[in-house]
Amino acid sequence: MFWFGYVILGMGLFLLGHYAGIRYIPEFVELVVARTLNLSKDYSDSEVEDDENVSFSMGDDSGLKESNGFLFIEDEVLQIEYQSQDSILGLFQC
Repeated sequence: MFWFGYVILGMGLFLLGHYAGIRYIPEFVELVVARTLNLSKDYSDSEVEDDENVSFSMGDDSGLKESNGFLFIEDEVLQIEYQSQDSILGLFQC
């Protein structure tokens, strides 16, 4: 008899979540990406201060992916640390 109340409540919660996602998620993603870039830049800058470290930046042939990182020697082993990012949206990739 009152089943339509559950449907309306469920639909209302879905629409509220959808609105919040459209309204606030892009700003949150921009904030997170900016914070991550700043942290990675600060980390790589502190690591590159030594003479033993070499930083690099490169892209793929299609221009859709950029990689930044640095090389250093630790315990007689060459270490390579890099971070790849989509050059169009700026999303980080594994």
